[in-house]
Amino acid sequence: MCNWVAIRDEATQSGQKGLLSRQSVRETRQRIDVTNYHPTAIGVEVLDRIPVSKNADIRVEFLSGATGPTIKDFEGKAGVLLWKLELAPQQTLSVQQAYSIQYPAGRQLQETEGSPDRAE
Repeated sequence: MCNWVAIRDEATQSGQKGLLSRQSVRETRQRIDVTNYHPTAIGVEVLDRIPVSKNADIRVEFLSGATGPTIKDFEGKAGVLLWKLELAPQQTLSVQQAYSIQYPAGRQLQETEGSPDRAE
């Protein structure tokens, strides 16, 4: 017996907002489904990460509907999230991962190790 994990990309949006200072916005939404196929209840930990900006012009924000993590910056690592779940036998629980990255319009993101570093 084992646990089953499925990660599904969900509808995302990209675009621009703001009247005076235009900002580009890129959204990421994923659903992480965890199913317990054991005959007894178990605890499960789900680790994931979100980008961390090193530039003040770039903001990363959680979106509404995101499942709040049990621990942010897990083990002191910026952007690493931990969810602790308790699953009954045959139960499936979902973690909604949703965040946006906002940066100055007309600029491109350069990512390093999966994190938006700067806009150029």
